[in-house]
Amino acid sequence: MTCIPRRVWIYWESGWTDAPALSQKSLRSWRARNPNWAVQPLDFCQVNRLLGASWEEARLPPWITPTGRSNLVRLALLKRYGGVWVDATNFCVRPLDHWIDRNASKGFFAFSSPTNDRPLSTWFLASQPRNQLVRKWLDRCWDFWRHPVKDENRWVHRMFADLIEKDSAASFAWSQVETIPAKNPLHFGPNHKTLVRPVSSDIRECVQKKNCSGVQVDEPEARFPTGCNIELVKSRSH
Repeated sequence: MTCIPRRVWIYWESGWTDAPALSQKSLRSWRARNPNWAVQPLDFCQVNRLLGASWEEARLPPWITPTGRSNLVRLALLKRYGGVWVDATNFCVRPLDHWIDRNASKGFFAFSSPTNDRPLSTWFLASQPRNQLVRKWLDRCWDFWRHPVKDENRWVHRMFADLIEKDSAASFAWSQVETIPAKNPLHFGPNHKTLVRPVSSDIRECVQKKNCSGVQVDEPEARFPTGCNIELVKSRSH
């Protein structure tokens, strides 16, 4: 069985002293549940030092957003070093050692089909170094940014969809990945009303039994009321 390198990359572009409280708790959840992993919080300066001459950041247009840049950061780190990328809005519910090597046995893992037009989510990715899917995906992303356009929404997902549609080897490699659907009770999108609702029985059961591998909350700077679903998730992710 392929083993994913025991490192977790988590990124806040301007530095972790400026990261919101929810993201700080996210970081602590990955450290608490994965003591055998090197959990590495990074900012943009640290990424530049890690990637060095292989990093093509200087070619990017000045108006690329931090989100757009982070999409390139995650793929470049995984291509060179491998490991697990988690967005700073992810909470660890189940230790990685309990599941990631099985699901990433082909050298790559992503949660699948968040919407009908996206084959995968990017808020959690796992890869061996130099994995062909990551390598080819990153190449397409760089090609996209060599012909500057405005930083359109979901471009990184579109590059992956284009890759598996046009590259038969990549398509086959993706078909072999043991994916988990991105849609689950603990995936909360921006402005998701479920975030602030009282704790529901299905979410309580999911958290207590650790039936989900992780929690994604796309609201890093939001404040949530006591006794809501996300407060339960945060309290059980430490």
